[in-house]
Amino acid sequence: EEECCGSDKAALLHLIVQLLAAEGSCNGPRITEVQSACCSAINAVVEGDARLGNLLIDLGGLPLILGYLRHYVATGAHQEQLSDQLASGADTSELVCACVNTLASLAKDSTIQAEVVRQHGALEVLAQLASGVSGGDVSVQARREQEL
Repeated sequence: EEECCGSDKAALLHLIVQLLAAEGSCNGPRITEVQSACCSAINAVVEGDARLGNLLIDLGGLPLILGYLRHYVATGAHQEQLSDQLASGADTSELVCACVNTLASLAKDSTIQAEVVRQHGALEVLAQLASGVSGGDVSVQARREQEL
């Protein structure tokens, strides 16, 4: 772990998570593009290396990533994506894909990380995203599917 945390990838991961945490209070026409680029970079860094995935979780990156997905579902962005793209010039689908890919990398690289991702509510968010609704019925459905 010491080798992981001293690596260039670990330093990059620290910077990206700090940037995402700080930009939470920022607005602007290009904010979605910045978030998408950061999440794509996070996925590239952690993919295939469970130690870096653990570091991402320790740094608080998982709630940030899930927060973007929750915001996307809650605001109905999946239904209004075209108007958002026209208004902001940003493609929110790239951000969603980057977030989902990062969650998949975490879950694939470690069963412990998969459990942490699940405990943070990722299954419910992904189910809402897949169904295109933002109601509580989907979380009940996700729990039922998990029990099967």
